[in-house]
Amino acid sequence: MEQKENSAFNISSLLKTYFGDERVLSVAKLSEEKKSISVKGLAGSSASFIIRAVAEKKSGIHLVVLQDKEQAAYILNDLETLGAKTFFFPSSFKKPFNLEESDTPSIQLRAEVLNAIRQPSTINHQPSTIIVTYPEAIAEKVISKEHLEKNSIEIIKGEKISLQFLEDLLNEYGFERCDYVIEPGQYSIRGGIVDIFSFANDAPFRIELSGDEIESIRTFDTVNQLSLQNFERAAILPNIQEKIEKENASSIIEYIIDNQKDKESNITIWINNISYTISTIENGLKTLTETSNPEIEQRIPDLFISEAELQNIFIKNPVIEFGNSSSKISEGEVVFNFSPQPDFNKNFDLLFSNLNKLSSDGFANLILFDNPKQLERLRAIYESIFPSSASDMKALPFSEYLGGVHEGFIDNDKKIACYTDHQIFGRYHRYKLKSSGFKKNEAITMKMLKSLQPGDFVTHIDYGIGRFGGLEKIEVNGKQQEAIRLVYKDNDTLHISIHSLHQISRHTGK
Repeated sequence: MEQKENSAFNISSLLKTYFGDERVLSVAKLSEEKKSISVKGLAGSSASFIIRAVAEKKSGIHLVVLQDKEQAAYILNDLETLGAKTFFFPSSFKKPFNLEESDTPSIQLRAEVLNAIRQPSTINHQPSTIIVTYPEAIAEKVISKEHLEKNSIEIIKGEKISLQFLEDLLNEYGFERCDYVIEPGQYSIRGGIVDIFSFANDAPFRIELSGDEIESIRTFDTVNQLSLQNFERAAILPNIQEKIEKENASSIIEYIIDNQKDKESNITIWINNISYTISTIENGLKTLTETSNPEIEQRIPDLFISEAELQNIFIKNPVIEFGNSSSKISEGEVVFNFSPQPDFNKNFDLLFSNLNKLSSDGFANLILFDNPKQLERLRAIYESIFPSSASDMKALPFSEYLGGVHEGFIDNDKKIACYTDHQIFGRYHRYKLKSSGFKKNEAITMKMLKSLQPGDFVTHIDYGIGRFGGLEKIEVNGKQQEAIRLVYKDNDTLHISIHSLHQISRHTGK
């Protein structure tokens, strides 16, 4: 068989191969027909490519349920690499089914997902939206669409709003007033500037008022106070997890469907293993009921859906099960022919022998690299083993691409081998999740500023020790800006922009 050309092969052309794959088209068609199906024969990160390709063909919201948080995070990273519009929907607790330890960043991510689903731009399905989650997360109920809208504050540029009314509203919704916002659930008012850290965003909003009119809305960085993005409107959400009650809560799946009730329901549910998902939730709820805490037992129906309710949801809505097992609700099957990336145990002779064999058999080989150093390292090893052909890059039995996925695979039908450098070199591959809000070490300057009292000594990097004189508004280039007032000998004053907090620190000497 004629050897395939590797040089022009990359992750983009690999993905496009699956956009027109008849098996992918079959999955999309069966899903459009509202049939529950089983997808077999996947291996490594091939599931990410297939989900991404089906999402290209079938518009709507794709909810992908993995076995645990780690697997969900890896799939999320794969899909991000493949250019999908993705969200992560975690559990709101630090430990599964532990009501005593809620996790603010996770609550923020959940609110972000709920807010995105109810936005018209998301539900219009251009492009498709993929939400990645796991059993413990979907077990938790979410606030209903009606109650979410009732508990959110809509800020629109150009509209009029009383500053006192806005403050009363924020207090009513549980926001805490402080000097400077550094985490979700806080707000500050300085003159006509209102900073609000909504639970539905990973950066706070800065709203500027001219009298009662909203002049501008933008997000900003909590560390350097610099603007990030301008908006025409903003949805301010409180901690909606605290507002969940039995009568106003539903599952995330019902919430998605409810937000599409004016259209034909267009949700695609992907589940790695239905039985495992249901048993995980069953065991988690059982653990909660065994706490011997009547207060916790009383809250369970308000906060969680039962395994029976979830099973009923899976029966009512079409599901694509893509793990090794098939449930009884499956109405069809689509079979792929993928194999996992072989384990070479850092035996590079074995690796290159394998790649040469695949290449001679007509396979297109692609190696994905997390960083360029690993790419150069593999090239150098290849040159040391095959010095005669190393000068001709076209002779390489593989293509190279910077940008990795979690696990490699071989598509035996399409004759494609996709390997990852971390598996070749035997390195642990870490997943990355979006950091919500601020990092504690980055927020020190803001916290320091909040703790300063007029008269406290501070040190400026250029001007030395002075006294903190409070905050003032100054005019710079015709615009009002917040500034820190430092007082020196003979009452000389120095104004420091809050964008330059890194230049000062609390004086620690005697």
